[in-house]
Amino acid sequence: IVSTIKVDTVQSTGGGAVTLTNQEAAKLFSRINMSSASITKSLNLSTITDFQTGAFDLSYTNAFSDANYSLAGNHNGVNGNGASTVYGHDNSGLMSTSQVNVVAFNVTDGRNDATEVSTQIFGDLA
Repeated sequence: IVSTIKVDTVQSTGGGAVTLTNQEAAKLFSRINMSSASITKSLNLSTITDFQTGAFDLSYTNAFSDANYSLAGNHNGVNGNGASTVYGHDNSGLMSTSQVNVVAFNVTDGRNDATEVSTQIFGDLA
């Protein structure tokens, strides 16, 4: 038997978001352009702030319950450079319930304002 469920909105009986059970979904994702300091697409990202070359602060629309969330991401190389690239949280920067500082780094050129920077965060919202 084949069934199809089509709905416009799924919400809890109290009117809020449905709780996922035995699953985990990203609570934030974003794609930003560091060169133009712009947000291409996002979920739960309110603003970005240019911290310095290759470093941006990401501020969340909805805060996390604590700063023990998992941050993942990647970025494109710049100037046609095929060298290894690294993306991550700057340990000297900020990582809080409402904001994180992220960096784009290329082993050949150092920190760079990459044009395609993707971020995903998994954790519990407050």
